[in-house]
Amino acid sequence: MKKFMILIFSMALMASCGDNEKENLSREFDDLMTENDSIESVATEFENIHQEMLQTHNELKQQLEGAQLEDSTLLESMAEHEAILKNHEAMRAGHKKMMEGHKELKQNFGQLSSDEMKAQITKMREHHDEMMSDHETMRSDHEKMRDEHDEIRKNLIDSNRENQPTGS
Repeated sequence: MKKFMILIFSMALMASCGDNEKENLSREFDDLMTENDSIESVATEFENIHQEMLQTHNELKQQLEGAQLEDSTLLESMAEHEAILKNHEAMRAGHKKMMEGHKELKQNFGQLSSDEMKAQITKMREHHDEMMSDHETMRSDHEKMRDEHDEIRKNLIDSNRENQPTGS
């Protein structure tokens, strides 16, 4: 009887430890979901910036098509920008899918085993790290493109001045 009581007590203790672990994992998951919301907010900001960059890119592209250019590197820069913008679109689409997956996971997270919870949390952290790294890349790319857009505008202005007939 004494061994039976010890066994029951041990099982109850292990069960409560398991519940405590799942509780801690649930809190950790909730913290990650808060971080997910923050990342989603940054992603929305990048969507707005992307639209601005795309509009500027298209406007400059039209201006370059009608200009007499002596510097062919301007067209090369624009082609590079186009590739960067397409890459950003792909990154943002991937981020959106990851964030949607995180939200779907929330619905059934409490029913997962501790090991499944740990695996999901680990994967979610990896996704967050990847998204934040991509955001830094996009931020850097945007700064570079803005600088190059300014340079292209300057070259267009200079080119237009040179091609203006001079009044005698």
